[in-house]
Parts: sequence; C-alpha cells; structure tokens
Amino acid sequence: SIFQKLMQIEVPPRAEYIRVILTELTRLNSHLVWIGTHAIDLGAMSMLLYAFREREKITQMYEFVSGVRMMASYFRVGGLAQDVPVGFDKRVRDILDTFPAKIDEYEG
Repeated sequence: SIFQKLMQIEVPPRAEYIRVILTELTRLNSHLVWIGTHAIDLGAMSMLLYAFREREKITQMYEFVSGVRMMASYFRVGGLAQDVPVGFDKRVRDILDTFPAKIDEYEG
C-alpha cells in the first residue's frame, strides 16, 4: 500500500503471496455476485443459485482464514493479522480445481 511505501515498511514475501491469493479470490467472489444477479435480470434463476453456490465456498474459506466471511480487517500494515491456518493451501486448491468444471453449468 502507499502507506507501507511512505513508511518504508517491507511486507514479507509470504504475506504478499497470501494477500494476492485472497485478493484474487475476492475478485472472483465479486464476479460471481455480478454474474448471478445479471442472470436474474435475464430470467435465469438457476444461474444465480450456481454462482452463489461457488461464492459460498469462497466465503467459507475466508471464514476459515480470518474468522469472518468477508475478511474486512485481515490485511494489516506490514502483512496480515495472523498467518493462514494449516489447510489453507488445500482449500484454495480445492476451489481452483473444482471451479472451472462449474463454468459449463453456467453456460448451459
């Protein structure tokens, strides 16, 4: 962040990687809300349910990591509030491994 640069605080590489992973999952989460609600406008209720099913997996992972479903205060100046728990990498991989197969349901 700009504050970290101004204060010359260096974030450890591990924390940077975790931040990027969580930020990208947040972006995916946002896109799932968009595509689900957009589908409602087109009359596709099932699409909303599919999108929110996948979104739920991401929010459960946030809760696993930070204790809250939207991780509003997990990132801190200089790193993270705490390290990720054991099993974080497996949960992220599970999301990433199963998500692409679900896209076919969205197109159907």
